[in-house]
Amino acid sequence: MANPKQNTNTTAAAPTTDAFDLDKFLADNGLGHLKASDFREVGNFLPMYIPEWAFGEKAGAGETPQKFPPVVGKLIGLHYLPEQGKNDRAWTPENFIVEAMAPTKAVEGTKKDGNQKTVDVPVGGLLLVPCNKNIQQKKEFYAAAENPGTIATVLFRIRGKKDVGGPQDMWDYEAKIAGTEVRAGKYIIPSTAKNLQLTADGSSFNGATGEVVEKQGAAVQGRA
Repeated sequence: MANPKQNTNTTAAAPTTDAFDLDKFLADNGLGHLKASDFREVGNFLPMYIPEWAFGEKAGAGETPQKFPPVVGKLIGLHYLPEQGKNDRAWTPENFIVEAMAPTKAVEGTKKDGNQKTVDVPVGGLLLVPCNKNIQQKKEFYAAAENPGTIATVLFRIRGKKDVGGPQDMWDYEAKIAGTEVRAGKYIIPSTAKNLQLTADGSSFNGATGEVVEKQGAAVQGRA
């Protein structure tokens, strides 16, 4: 007789992904002019520039630790992860969303699930840069991330650790802003998009201020 405390269920665990054939679905429904490759992922989990990995101290299973290139790109905005901890130790992780202007690397997956791995972030790819205590002191970055009128070009690089007198050293970010340009097109913050209107020549302008923010695909400084 089997031990009543012993799990005798040998059924394989259900897969976490399915084998859905989007091309077949489209063809079967009269949408053969569309292909699965025509669709791009929106709102997927973004890889993260985790300091321990970026400085070459950690890596995924079977990987060799390596230092990541710096993050150079456009500071799109802020991203908040679900609250961590409980009661008086609860906190909300903050991250900058950056669109890469040069290739770099980041970490995909979660520590909890044990499936973290290093991935390449190409030019135009999005990634998250965690806002640790070092970056949180640099309030200019927060202002730039949420500025509805301009978008900043930034650089983030892990250059080591700092002794801050606590039980653990703090990761030291090299964090710089190269300049700003008018925030237009896909970079417009959703909360301000409702004010944008189009003119006959394809320009977009702010209905609240009358400022032309984009003309024929190129950003234009204010024009009433």
